[in-house]
Formats: sequence, structure tokens, C-alpha cells
Amino acid sequence: VCLTEGLRRKFVGIYPQLEGKTTAIPNFIPYDRIQARGEEASDIIVEPGLLNLITVGRMEAEKRYDLVLQAARELKERGGQFHWYLVGDGPLLEEMRALSRSLEVVRDVTFTGRLENPCPLMKQCSALVLLSDYEGTPVTIDEAKALGLTVIARDVGGIRDQLEDGKWGKIAAGYGKEFIDTLLNAHRIDSTQTVCTQEFIAFNQNTWRKLAELVKIIL
Repeated sequence: VCLTEGLRRKFVGIYPQLEGKTTAIPNFIPYDRIQARGEEASDIIVEPGLLNLITVGRMEAEKRYDLVLQAARELKERGGQFHWYLVGDGPLLEEMRALSRSLEVVRDVTFTGRLENPCPLMKQCSALVLLSDYEGTPVTIDEAKALGLTVIARDVGGIRDQLEDGKWGKIAAGYGKEFIDTLLNAHRIDSTQTVCTQEFIAFNQNTWRKLAELVKIIL
């Protein structure tokens, strides 16, 4: 059982003899709980009028916070009026703090450390940006979708399926001018500005149906 059809295709590409024994069943999206968490008070208040970006995840090598900080440097050089919130702790936290100083973006980024509930901060931002080398189906993307937050992410793991090929955000193509342009225009990406509760209900109902079909086959 794979989390997305895209991941299932990759699996079958490696094990073609198992194609008839695989299925894709995504995680449920607890949209009502996510939206309720987004209404909780936040200790961090973003500055209105700026392009407020957020990245959530442990400070580990595969999450590529180094690319996030380099993108922040490029945004600054391009004259972007932005602030980037980096949420999470981990073994590379101090190294990333040092990198932010060497890239001279200390005033443009905030390391929040681990937040028990990042949803209120996410809800205040323009876009969630994920530049990981690999992922499965990040929970943070489901949270962003439920909160009406645009997602800009690399085309790894099951992210393309989560974003429905661009419906819920943008797939990041490289790290050149096009990527920086996407970041600078993140506040104009309107694919997730309206949260469609009915779509989440339909999504979860479809997941229930697939799960029921699988259980029936097993029984």
C-alpha cells in the first residue's frame, strides 16, 4: 500500500512483478482539526505587507535548509521585501544559524525552533516552501492546504500528487531565476486562497472507500 499513485508507480517501476498487488491509499486529512489549530493564538506575529514565507521540518541534511537560506540571500539581492520563518530543531540548527550569518540574512529569517503547533504561524504566511531532497507525503503540505496556504515544493516523493499537479501550489523547478520569481510572486498564487471543505470531505470519503475495498479483498 503506497500513499499516492505517483509513489505506487515508482514502486512498480522497481518491482514490476508486484503491480497487481499494489494500491494507493492516501493519508486522511483532518482538515477540521487543522483549521481549529490554525485559530489558536500565536506567539509570533508576522509583519503585514511583507512576503512572509515559512518552512517547517527538522534541521537535517535532507531537508536542505542550506538551499532555503541561499534562496533567502537571492531574494534579498533581488530587492524582495520578505521574511522567512524556519520552524524546527535538529542537529543542524546551529550550523544553519551560522550559515544565515555568513549569507547576511540574519534579519530576514527567524529560527523559531520547534513549535508544538505551527498552524497559527503558517496561517499568517504567504507560502509554505519545502526544498527537501526526498519526502514521502509531508503532513505540512496537508496542513497548508487546509489552512489556505500556497505551497512551493520540489518534485520529490508524493508531493506532486499532494499538490494535484499545481492545483494547490507550485512545483519548484531548479533554483535559478524561475524559482526566485516564483517565490517573489508567491502572494499572487491564488490556487489555495479559498479552502474548499467539500473537497476535503470528498477526499477523505474516497480514502475510506479505498481502505474498505482493500479490507474486503484481504478478508
